[in-house]
Amino acid sequence: MQERRLDARLLLAENARVLVHGTQAEFDCILRDISAGGARLLVPAAPDIVEDLTLTYGADGAKICCRVVWQRPGEMGVMFVS
Repeated sequence: MQERRLDARLLLAENARVLVHGTQAEFDCILRDISAGGARLLVPAAPDIVEDLTLTYGADGAKICCRVVWQRPGEMGVMFVS
């Protein structure tokens, strides 16, 4: 299978938090890998349909706006948007 990512990814296992835009929904997740363009999240409690969200992670509480580009049971891939 050919790699389609444009940026190298860094494998992680870091606790993070997701806030779903336009709702009051928030849930914990694990930041599994990250690159300059996006990330893969392990999300055991994620709603079935999520489009835009804010990801909070790291010791400094960094926040980044994201758009979901794929979703499977227990995980999702997001791209970073400005």
